[in-house]
Amino acid sequence: MMPSIFSTRLYTLPLYLLFLLPFSTASLAQNSDSNCCHCHGLHACGTPEVFPKKREGKYGYINQQQEEVIPFIYEYAAYFKHGRAVVKKEGKYGVIDKTGQTIIPFIYDAISDSGSDLLAVVQNHRVGCVNMKAEVVLPLIYDQVNCLENGLLTADYGQGDLLLDFATGEPVIPIDYDYIAHVAANLYRKDYMYSDGMALTNLQGEVLYKGLRNAKVIETIQSDDNYNSATQEFIKLESKVGDDYFYQIINSEGKALLPEPRKDSFGTINYYNGYIIIHEPNPVKNKKEIRSTDEYIYHIIDTQGNVVLTGDFDFVDPRINNNLILVKNQSNSEDKWYYYQANHQAGHNKLAFDKSFDKAEIFSDGMALVSKDKKIGFINTQGEFVVDLDIKTFGEIQKNRFLVVDKDDNFRVIDNKGKFLTAAIEDKPKYFNGDILIVENSEAIKKVYDLNRGTHFEIEGSDVELYKDFMLIKQPDNFNYRRTLVNLHTGDIIHKQVLDLQPTDDESQGGARIIEVVGYQNDKRIRQYGVLSQEGEIHLFDEPQNIYSIKRMSDDVFVVQKEDSYKFHIYNAQAQLISKEDYDDVKAVQHGYVIVEKEGLIGAIDRQGNKVIPPTYKDLKIVDDKVILAEQGMSLFNKNGKPLTPPIYNNIGYYNEELLNVDLGYLDKYTGLIDKQGNTIVPATYLAVKMLTPSLFLVVKAKNHTAKAGVVNEHNQVVIPIEYDGVKHIDAENFAVKGYNGHHGWTFINRDNQQIIKQYFNKVRRQADNRMAVRQEGKWGLVDGKGNAKSEMIYDDMVNINDTLIKVKKDAKYGIMNMEGRLLTPIEYDDIESSKDDELMVVKKDAKYGYIDQQGNLITALKYDWAELFNKNDTALVGIDHKSYEIDRTGEILRPAKYGRRAVKQRPQYEQEKRPATD
Repeated sequence: MMPSIFSTRLYTLPLYLLFLLPFSTASLAQNSDSNCCHCHGLHACGTPEVFPKKREGKYGYINQQQEEVIPFIYEYAAYFKHGRAVVKKEGKYGVIDKTGQTIIPFIYDAISDSGSDLLAVVQNHRVGCVNMKAEVVLPLIYDQVNCLENGLLTADYGQGDLLLDFATGEPVIPIDYDYIAHVAANLYRKDYMYSDGMALTNLQGEVLYKGLRNAKVIETIQSDDNYNSATQEFIKLESKVGDDYFYQIINSEGKALLPEPRKDSFGTINYYNGYIIIHEPNPVKNKKEIRSTDEYIYHIIDTQGNVVLTGDFDFVDPRINNNLILVKNQSNSEDKWYYYQANHQAGHNKLAFDKSFDKAEIFSDGMALVSKDKKIGFINTQGEFVVDLDIKTFGEIQKNRFLVVDKDDNFRVIDNKGKFLTAAIEDKPKYFNGDILIVENSEAIKKVYDLNRGTHFEIEGSDVELYKDFMLIKQPDNFNYRRTLVNLHTGDIIHKQVLDLQPTDDESQGGARIIEVVGYQNDKRIRQYGVLSQEGEIHLFDEPQNIYSIKRMSDDVFVVQKEDSYKFHIYNAQAQLISKEDYDDVKAVQHGYVIVEKEGLIGAIDRQGNKVIPPTYKDLKIVDDKVILAEQGMSLFNKNGKPLTPPIYNNIGYYNEELLNVDLGYLDKYTGLIDKQGNTIVPATYLAVKMLTPSLFLVVKAKNHTAKAGVVNEHNQVVIPIEYDGVKHIDAENFAVKGYNGHHGWTFINRDNQQIIKQYFNKVRRQADNRMAVRQEGKWGLVDGKGNAKSEMIYDDMVNINDTLIKVKKDAKYGIMNMEGRLLTPIEYDDIESSKDDELMVVKKDAKYGYIDQQGNLITALKYDWAELFNKNDTALVGIDHKSYEIDRTGEILRPAKYGRRAVKQRPQYEQEKRPATD
């Protein structure tokens, strides 16, 4: 198995063998604690306060004073980490806490603790997962398990990894691969089983990129937060072939952005506004005729790999805006700045407009600052001057607006059309955000310009704090800690004695917020608290002298903690009490409900203060505005708080838009399905449940320590007996099963559990509609749902291309077959490469490449040295006589291409055998 830099593999040996070596586990645990740097108190980092020791053949735990803390009753004891330790007693493994209390009972043959919320456990040489409540969250039916990110894990049936959602135990990626690791975003790496290849796949299991020998991910490239808030990720892939290393860039869709891997490593790589900028050593930099400034060369490609700029420029600004690239020095004879088009359809290195400048800035909001002959002006994206060359300098650029200094040293604001939004301003700017400009004169008089409304007002003061619609300003007659609250758009004074104003979670959205002001009660000056509405109205809370704290939970829910009891009271945005009852805590506001806590139990009220669910539950969550889940056991409620199910479930969660999955059991996890009205669809008596159709469900049960599969309907009536090693759904009436009458192969049965054909297959693979590919004695054929042959059993392999086509292999040659078993092409090609999203396929014959359509017709002659699939722009890269070209769908050459071929190795698809139930 190939290692990963993103996920640590739990095992290099089968799990049950690894745990026959207890010293290995102890060593791992000790190393984990010694590397911990989250220690507190008197203990030095790396020194556990409780550690294992052996006395008279038994293990126990002692403290630093060598005093016994946990009795010496164990046959093996690991170091504590995360407050727990794996121990062995009477031949079985369990987990204890630092007081010696049992967390995981002593019933397992082995336990591996990787430090996550899940533990890998072994019984009878099979592996599963338990959580910290000792609940089985993954059945013990696997060879190996490995925790990944995002609530996912991999499990190994002995023939490859299967990616699972450990909340449901449902498969996410099919079991076709030897190793899976999380790479970036929703992209996963899958290493081919029994081969030397690697692939990247999405969460649907679709292979998006097939890599080379010894390929590994060495870097992820993200947008530069200094410039851009985009979140797209790219992957730098390294492949070793012989003694040479090759590099490729993959986008988050799994597409290789360079037509072929590069032999030399890249220098720096930046991503900005949808473009990737590669800055790398010039491959001919050692030639004498190359200038010293040509030691590096720039390449810019878009997110689909199309080249938009390449060359040995002195400088290329990586901040690409308005699809324009700023570069310096086009030739050896001048030192000028130019703008190029960042558009591959315009061609490589195409000038945006035929103008050069002494100095230039990148475009922002459709304008760029340029300098020529020591004069400054602004141009638009067509290169036209929107502000003539009479600007002295400029300040900030914000929201399509530019703060500039004219030739008379006055400040002005212009928009991106070159229109002046203010007259000449002599005062010094203090603040500018594109909407508001504040300037100040020598007497501390501030003039506030509302650029959207075209208005302005004056106010005297200092120490300004700005909010979306208000400003706080210290005025001469105020004490230092008291400020005046002013409407930012009109200048109207709202309150003159403000002590504090809390911002909202998203200041740009405005909304109600908490305000603290000076007030009076019985002629005594006191602090008062209230809510400042978005319209500028202040609503004060009652009993100001009894308020300990205030928290804004949402725009219309505020929580006040009273000083006399430290209890929480709930108010609306008008500072009116919603609920007369007080609470120990207010947890959250979700889907119109306020989640409250009282005496350690959780409940919910609506925004009018009505008690929807009394605080009598251990936990509570709102699934949507119609469904509430509460844990006592877990119950399902409607939006009015009426219980729809008894409180019997360990967990309730989403399965799909209509159904919820439910779990029962303690050591063994049993799962089922209910609808959002609480009706049982499939009772929680199974190890796993999967919906095949709205009325058919694949289920798995444990029988004699083995997982068996079958099918039930929406009334839990058995449709296919739960006695098979595997079940595949063909259609509503027919199924493929493994283990019929004790036979080890696959056969077809109907809903009456009657064998349709007296024939068994080594493997079956669902194609489309009711078609199945079947293998017998090493040969594949195509049958329908009743087992009737649609093709001869003569093929070495059959792989789906899409819902209508199959690629078949015979005697190392390939052809295309439809779902009726009719060959659309002769089996004569050395290779066929296809994409389910495109109708054209690449075929290879006698070292030459061409294209065929989905009817098998040859679209272009077999004349290319190599050829790639068509991209979203309806172009493809091909090679002719050691040169690369872009062609259209008719084969017509559009333009030369910069890069050569992306080397790809087609891999077979593998079918798992040991998975108990699959579809």
